Amino acid sequence: ALVRTPEGVTALGGTGRSAAAPLDAYASDGGSSVTVPGIVDGWVTAQRRFGRMPLAEALAPAREIAERGYRVDADLRGAVRQQSERISRYGSDRWELLGLAEGESWVQPELAGLLDAIGAEGGSAFYEGQAAAAIGRAVQQHGGAITTADLSAHRTIESAPVATSWGELTLAVQPPPTQGVLLAMAARWLDRNAGLLTPENLEHVLIEATEAAFAHRDAAADGDALLEELLAIDVERAQGRGGPRAYLHTAGVATADAAGNVVSSLVSVFDDFG
Repeated sequence: ALVRTPEGVTALGGTGRSAAAPLDAYASDGGSSVTVPGIVDGWVTAQRRFGRMPLAEALAPAREIAERGYRVDADLRGAVRQQSERISRYGSDRWELLGLAEGESWVQPELAGLLDAIGAEGGSAFYEGQAAAAIGRAVQQHGGAITTADLSAHRTIESAPVATSWGELTLAVQPPPTQGVLLAMAARWLDRNAGLLTPENLEHVLIEATEAAFAHRDAAADGDALLEELLAIDVERAQGRGGPRAYLHTAGVATADAAGNVVSSLVSVFDDFG
């Protein structure tokens, strides 16, 4: 999340680290693809630093949905059907959701209880005790290396954003380990080359700037140093490099209040069920 207050912008990074112990190999699925889940401490940190509502009250709507049930719609049922073999392969073959038909209610009492505990106790309810032990056990059973020590050591990264000028404004994006700098790279090129933009080429140039920045995705860990990279953009011809895909599972939420506080939050599981 990026949080703007009248004092400035703070970047909260809730992406958890990989395990401290080395792995022989990494995969795109199973236990070796898993990092420490950082979202819970992200909530706790944001609430502690900026929140006005108690954490338990903020979590109450989600807790109520878990307790009362969520109607399985066509999209969810389709995702379950498509991913059932993968879900079962990694130890969840008896998960209740696998057997629910469209229109039935998915009730999650364990999740409701965990949200209650997080609201009352904070992050320790997730990163220590039974929840942490269950996560570590499941990951290790399926080829990963995350331990309860990795979970208990997790902390949200609080830092300054990557920032660049864009016309009369300042654009702030998340620093590494996110790819936010790619947006800043495109915006900086547009800011410096505004004279090349016309109503006729605007859409083309925006696409080319996005794709040119996205070509540096593997170097995103360099952060604001990438802002000095020169982007090769032809304002007349497409280079067909390809860019970000828009069909996967990232949710963006932005909100603002009358005092000038603004929150821009992204949560991503990348694909169905992570």
